[in-house]
Amino acid sequence: MKLTAYSIQKLKEIISGDLGLTPYQSGSNLVALFNSFGSREVYNGSLPDGLSRNKYAEKKLLEINETDNLTKIIEFIVSPAYFNGSELDAKEAVHFINQIINEEKYNLSLIGGAYQITGNIAEAKQEVKNQVHFEQIQKQILAELDKARFTIWIAVAWFTDPVLFSKLIEKKKQGLNVQILIINDAINSRSGIDFESHFQIIRLKPTGYFGNITHHKFCVIDLERVINGSYNWTVKAQYNDENITIMEDRRVAQEFAEKFLAIKTE
Repeated sequence: MKLTAYSIQKLKEIISGDLGLTPYQSGSNLVALFNSFGSREVYNGSLPDGLSRNKYAEKKLLEINETDNLTKIIEFIVSPAYFNGSELDAKEAVHFINQIINEEKYNLSLIGGAYQITGNIAEAKQEVKNQVHFEQIQKQILAELDKARFTIWIAVAWFTDPVLFSKLIEKKKQGLNVQILIINDAINSRSGIDFESHFQIIRLKPTGYFGNITHHKFCVIDLERVINGSYNWTVKAQYNDENITIMEDRRVAQEFAEKFLAIKTE
């Protein structure tokens, strides 16, 4: 995401919280916030270089301009997790931000219960990362779920793993939008997991003369990362010879998200 210096100057107070549209951030909180998006600084009673909170926010936004971290931090400051415990309404912050970024052909859009940047995403210098795993796959999935900030969309044939289920409950309590698609069969029915009491879930019935089933095994996280491979989210899968690929690629993630929505509405 690439913004002009003028737009970044306008956004600094939405980051600091001085406009009263987002939670107020102290100097130490601002350092911690930007450290979450690639910075590596220490707060020792004052901000680096003696900067004011707003000047520091502006400086750090300029540093991550033209990178995917600019997209991520803007999405984060309007997320349910960021507003947790606050009486402020994120919609007002979104309206203010859109007034600025719309001029540069970007928009914060509500997608799957979370605000996401849409528009000239191709201009962002996103580093595409792919990781392939053949061992400790459940551990790798848990690590990716821990990093989720907005949305988790899962489409797997079978889901019987109570550990992964518990992690999803934890993420939902943080305010994330969690949706699940699984097939409607005896294996999932006998799992003992009560999905319906916690999540938006669709149990997909076999279709056609031959009882064709949805056999996907993917998870879309924050419309930025995808977990895909042979691994069903089951207890048994932990003992099989399986694989997953974790793809950190916004374009690929959006393609999987479109497929998720297509399955959901079929």
